[in-house]
Amino acid sequence: GQIIKFDLQGDVVMQFGSGLSAPRGVSVDALGNIYVADTGNHRIQKYSPLGLLDEQWGSLGLADGQFNRPQGVATESQGNVYVADTQNSRVQKFDGSGTYLDRWGRFGEDPGEFNRAEDIAVDEADTVYVLDQEGVQKFDVNGSLLGAFGDVGEGASRLGRPHSLAVGGGRVFVSDTQGDVIRVYDTEGD
Repeated sequence: GQIIKFDLQGDVVMQFGSGLSAPRGVSVDALGNIYVADTGNHRIQKYSPLGLLDEQWGSLGLADGQFNRPQGVATESQGNVYVADTQNSRVQKFDGSGTYLDRWGRFGEDPGEFNRAEDIAVDEADTVYVLDQEGVQKFDVNGSLLGAFGDVGEGASRLGRPHSLAVGGGRVFVSDTQGDVIRVYDTEGD
């Protein structure tokens, strides 16, 4: 697999990267660096704005800095990188060069725990949102739980099968593949 960059008219302007296996998540930092969750290779790859491979880190495992099918990656204003380490049901935090800084979460359904951390996003205020099979949880940059919303279950406003999320403009967008909808919440979950 590789990365293909398009302009606003849909024309290809750049192709780069090789050897990606089932890449699922992508994030661009304030400097234009591109981070890819290379899910099948259990690693994160960092590319320069010109598409040159700068860094890569991770391998299959449970130790700090290792992953099991990471699916989401996000960056924040200080240049740190957050990874939804999906099969390990946790979040890992790194600096922009891949140096391990911290982790939080484990498998479970209690607050601060994850049932497969599927995706991750960071808003303009550096609040970290994590989507798992139970809904959305939000954290500060140090992993302190700030709240949760978007419970899975029956009913018009509940998530059926959450898949991915994005944040922007004071909103949280969650794709629900069971309901074939995009659910839109404010940052408090309303």
